[in-house]
Amino acid sequence: MEKTVISTDRLTIRRFAPSDGPDLYVYLSDPRTYAFELGEPIDEQTASRLAHERVEGTDFWAMELRVSGRLIGNLYFAQIEPTPWRAWELGFIVHPAHQCQRLATEAATALLRHAFAAMGMHRVEAHWSP
Repeated sequence: MEKTVISTDRLTIRRFAPSDGPDLYVYLSDPRTYAFELGEPIDEQTASRLAHERVEGTDFWAMELRVSGRLIGNLYFAQIEPTPWRAWELGFIVHPAHQCQRLATEAATALLRHAFAAMGMHRVEAHWSP
């Protein structure tokens, strides 16, 4: 599995760690997180399970605030079919307390730069739902 760590002025974008369960719980248990996202608040056990699943997978990246070292969100970044098109889908969730600070834009920009330069990405798809 890729061990890439991407740094920006305010964020560290990295793969998930098993220890991310408690921070994942903080924002995925908050009902405000689901204002524009499918799903519903989760419990601590589910957050721990999700953290472990994300360690094993390649589609989720952790968004960590550099000043505190706390996980404040995640990016979903997965290659879509047909693979020869070298296209990926991008999505993100940010803890409601950290929204409207352009952190998702900062994280997505950094991840996309990495993907174009090092992962062979040719195009990206992102969808917005009001």
